Amino acid sequence: MAAIPLIGIEEKNNESKLLNTESTTVQGYLIMQVQQFVSGTWSVVDTVYNSLKTIVSNSELTIHDLWNSIGWNTEKNESGLYRVYAAFRDPFGNVLKNDNNENISSVYEFNITELLNLTFLEIRIYDVTGVVDPKTDNSMLWATGLNETFDLFVNHDYRFEIELNNSAISEANWTIMASDNITHQTLNSTWQINPSNDIWYANNTENFTGGNWSLGIVAWNSTLGGLVQIGNNVTFYYVFNVTGNSQGVYPVKFMVNTTEFTRTEYSTYNVVDEDYSSSYLDNGIYNTNTTQLNRGDVILVYAKWNETIGSGLAEYNSTAASLSNYTLTPQGVWTNYTVSTDSDWLLGNHVVKIYVNDSYDNSNYTLDYLIFDVWGWSYILSSDIALLNDTINVGESTTISCKVTADDTTSISGYNVSFYNSTAYLGSNTTLFSGWTSYSYLDNSPGQENLTCNITDDASKKYNASVINEQNITLTTLEVIYPKWHLPLDSNITGKIYKGQYAYFYSNWTDNFELSYGFIEWHNGTVWKNNTLSSPVAMSGTQDWANFTIQVPVDMDMPNNITWRVWANDTSGNLNVTENRTLDVWGLSTVSDIVINPDTIFNGTTTNISCRVVDENSSDPISGYFVEYWNDTAVFNTSITDSNGWVSVNYTDGSMSNDDYFITCQIYNNNTLKYDTDISLDSAYDLLHVRLVDITAPNTTNYNLNATQVNKGGLVNPVNYLKMYAEWNEDINLTDGSYVSFNRTTPIIGGATQIVSGNWTNHTFTINQSWTVGLHVAKFNASDLYDNWNNTLDYLWFTVYGYGQINMTVPEDGAEYNVGDVLYTTCNVTDEDSLTTIEGYKVSFYENGNPIGTNITNSSGIAILKVDTTGYTPASYVYSCSISDNTTIYYYESVNANNEDSATITLGGTLDVTIIEPVNEINVNLGDAVNLKSITKNPLIPITPDTAKWYNTTSKLNPTDIDENYTWTIPSGHSLGSEIIKVNVTKTDYTSDEKNITLYVWGWSNISWQSPASMNNYSQSVTVPLICNVFDNFTSGGIENYPVSFYIENETETWYLGSNISVSTGNVTYNWFVDSAVYSAGLYYPKCNMTDNSTLYYNVSSV
Repeated sequence: MAAIPLIGIEEKNNESKLLNTESTTVQGYLIMQVQQFVSGTWSVVDTVYNSLKTIVSNSELTIHDLWNSIGWNTEKNESGLYRVYAAFRDPFGNVLKNDNNENISSVYEFNITELLNLTFLEIRIYDVTGVVDPKTDNSMLWATGLNETFDLFVNHDYRFEIELNNSAISEANWTIMASDNITHQTLNSTWQINPSNDIWYANNTENFTGGNWSLGIVAWNSTLGGLVQIGNNVTFYYVFNVTGNSQGVYPVKFMVNTTEFTRTEYSTYNVVDEDYSSSYLDNGIYNTNTTQLNRGDVILVYAKWNETIGSGLAEYNSTAASLSNYTLTPQGVWTNYTVSTDSDWLLGNHVVKIYVNDSYDNSNYTLDYLIFDVWGWSYILSSDIALLNDTINVGESTTISCKVTADDTTSISGYNVSFYNSTAYLGSNTTLFSGWTSYSYLDNSPGQENLTCNITDDASKKYNASVINEQNITLTTLEVIYPKWHLPLDSNITGKIYKGQYAYFYSNWTDNFELSYGFIEWHNGTVWKNNTLSSPVAMSGTQDWANFTIQVPVDMDMPNNITWRVWANDTSGNLNVTENRTLDVWGLSTVSDIVINPDTIFNGTTTNISCRVVDENSSDPISGYFVEYWNDTAVFNTSITDSNGWVSVNYTDGSMSNDDYFITCQIYNNNTLKYDTDISLDSAYDLLHVRLVDITAPNTTNYNLNATQVNKGGLVNPVNYLKMYAEWNEDINLTDGSYVSFNRTTPIIGGATQIVSGNWTNHTFTINQSWTVGLHVAKFNASDLYDNWNNTLDYLWFTVYGYGQINMTVPEDGAEYNVGDVLYTTCNVTDEDSLTTIEGYKVSFYENGNPIGTNITNSSGIAILKVDTTGYTPASYVYSCSISDNTTIYYYESVNANNEDSATITLGGTLDVTIIEPVNEINVNLGDAVNLKSITKNPLIPITPDTAKWYNTTSKLNPTDIDENYTWTIPSGHSLGSEIIKVNVTKTDYTSDEKNITLYVWGWSNISWQSPASMNNYSQSVTVPLICNVFDNFTSGGIENYPVSFYIENETETWYLGSNISVSTGNVTYNWFVDSAVYSAGLYYPKCNMTDNSTLYYNVSSV
């Protein structure tokens, strides 16, 4: 048999301890419990340990030893989630805290899963008094439920039924066995039951009849067997007669107790005399909680009785005069019913009454009707107010109408409605059949005001006014006299005004009642426009000004004027306008562009000169504008602009010399087009170059680089610059007149000259990471103003240097190796700015700062040095590599501390441990002293480790850490079966090693005779239960599932009867049928026998 499961509070292979690291002694109550998770909370199943413990300073309390010494047996606990809870508490049950303010407690959760999940469905009790077949008659279902109290009458017959379900989550069918004990206990032993006929059980397909009735216990005959499949039900029955004079309360218990599970249901039989008297009120308590309510409210009717009520009705009328009955649920001696009303209920008086039957079906229908009054709610909805005309003139009338509606959405007639304006009560009227009523209202004052309909409670109609008891509507009353304007009506402008200029306009208005707003209207020569130059302005009172600031539109067509006038409106919508006024609008002209194409000509050739005239404000072109063309001394042409504002003439130079001329376009004020010129922009000029023909290319007078050596930069180092410059004997063409030729990598490439200024050309090279190291060349190519090119300059030479950086890739920092390994120390050299690899760079290698060799990088920038660690001492080693300047390949070492790199490794030895004793897979017994022996080598030479620790699957075995040889005595409470024994060895700078073997731990079993006792006498043809007990020799606890053989013998012969398996208590039973054909009368000796069991790991004890 497997050992009793012990549940720890830590994970497997860990120990559970309380450690006191302080200088003072601490005390607390150590509690360890098993708890089950039920209905969202943890409930205590068992308190395994609860005791005051003292922990002195700098010591520990080993909790796992305390737990293991007691343990907790899962036995036949139901399936579910469980946990072990451990806590250190004060005397008041509060959990103590550590220095981190954390509770000193821990939990470990585990699940218990039963093979069978059997649940109770229902108990049913039928009254079968006087029926023909009490086993099948279902006409009088007396009571149902689980864990309930069932009232029973003396001298009545009842049938008890309890139904169980083998849940769909079960893992097996329930086979009812002879060993299953199924009973209903603590009944009255005087009750009459026929055990052979009136006790039975049934699955889905068969009935099994027969049982035992003795000492108040109904026992079903489980030897009949039967199968309850997964998902199916089984029902247990018995018929009984409750005899006279057996009144009382019987706490009865139904129990199914098998070798695998136990199920229990507790109920109560309350046996009383049969009652024939009706219930009556207790102290006359019978009433309602109110006598008046509104539709939609509730009213409570209640009554208290002299005894428990079984059923009841409430009777009342609601939407009709007739009464209706409604079932109420009694609560002991109280019968309460809440009547809910709605908008369909009749208004006025209603009645309510309670009818009851007691638990024995005796009725009381004699209570009086209770009267209560139901009222409705009246409303005026927002959609139910209207004006015949919502806008009238002073002195006119309008009609306000309102509708009154009930909470059932019907109209209410004859309801009084009051009417108000914004300041006073006007009068009232009553509603018609439609619910509407109206009032005529004459208004003599202009403006807006609210007219209101209001209602209040009406007791005669049984209506309360709701919170929606009034509504408002707005009436507008107008007057018809329009506003009047008065002088002055003017602006702040005298004479002309320019486009884009601001002007201020003002007008004076009066009204007989109230001014509202004014707006300015202007005419652009085509149509009148409102509110485009200025927004409307608010006005008030009977006299006010309408003043506006506007900007003359810059996009007005010219020539043009602005005609303007002002409109005003009063609060009644009466509109009036002033007479017209006019402003004289002018524009400003400017010469925006002059273009000479080409601007350089040879003597006797022609060029074209174009100018453009535009509106200074809008930049729109001006057509038909007169323009004069001037050279340095006089007007040489005139013209008129086209529709795009351009004017164009040709000019031919007749001189025979090199010279430059200013060509000017000039404009003046134009009264026809209504444009004045802006003096600062009334002309535009440009330079015309006239030259003799030139066919000679330019030559340099100064041509060089500012340096012949430069270091490149980029990602890490700063970018450097190299300047090339040239001074020429004549000016260089600014437009595509020069370029540079150079090589950044290879081959020669070209590009535009950065700077050309007169007879100078300059170019600055940015020496970044894209440049290759080594020799480079560059030169200028240039043309003069007459496109004569010089491409024959010599190349200028310069050298580009880079910075190298190194990175160690093998070994990695922190890597671990063993003595004898070969290391290939590897370093990678790259350009610090371009990150490209560098070939041919010399790399120096070091071990702990001492040089160990050099190598040259390959085409991938990698240099490798082989290091053989054979014979090295285990320790930490530092390997490094470095580079220095190498101008042969045009590289300097990094100035950013990237010229060397290193890695620290651990060079260790290896341990090889072997378990000498015991040998693998031997059998041992509880209490044996097992010699644990090991030997450690490195890897072939024996070596003494720093630590040697022995473990089994649950804990460390040797108390010290240095025992290569240790004797382990197997505890008597150790679990049986396979056990892993492991040894772990360590040594500084060596790789630890671990080996394990498997032992099979066996217990000692014993057997004792239990029943029947010696010298008992039995008749032939009876069944005699032969019972033995199999137990553990150390714990004396029963061993489950142990096979035992049974024999019977007399003085001359021995018979083998058969075998059976022990249950959880260790008991094993064999039912010996004393067959008269086999066993003659005489003296017999029953025996039970068992052997070693390799399944349960038990040897039979010889003691």
